[in-house]
Amino acid sequence: MISLDMFEHVSLMTLDSLQKCVFSHNSNCQEKMSDYISAIIELSALVVRRQYRLHHYIDFIYYLTEDGRRFRQACDTVHHFTTEVIQERRQELCRQGAEAWLKSKQDKTLDFIDVLLLARVRLGPGG
Repeated sequence: MISLDMFEHVSLMTLDSLQKCVFSHNSNCQEKMSDYISAIIELSALVVRRQYRLHHYIDFIYYLTEDGRRFRQACDTVHHFTTEVIQERRQELCRQGAEAWLKSKQDKTLDFIDVLLLARVRLGPGG
C-alpha cells in the first residue's frame, strides 16, 4: 500500500489562500518558505505539543521553557509581518483617501483588511 501525505501541501495551500483573501499577499509558500511561514508552522507544532504537557498550561512556567521561548519568538515574527502589512495598507489608504481607494478597487473584491480599514475610517478612531 502506498501512502501519500498531503497534510503539509494542503496546509500551505490553505495558508496561501488565506493570505491572498485577507491582505492580497502572494506568499508562494508552497514553493518557497519565508520566515513568516516557518513561524506559522512552528506555532502550530508548539501549540499541539503544549496541549500534551500539563505543566505547560501555566503561562509563567511555559515561557520559561525552550518551547515557550520559541513560541514567543515565532509570535514576534508573525506579529511583525502582519503589522508591516497593515501599516503599508493604512498608509496607502491615507495617501489616496477612502473614495479614491474604493474607486481603485471597484472591479475587484475588497480584501478583509480593506474592509476593516475602511470601516475604521468611516466610523472614526473611537468607533
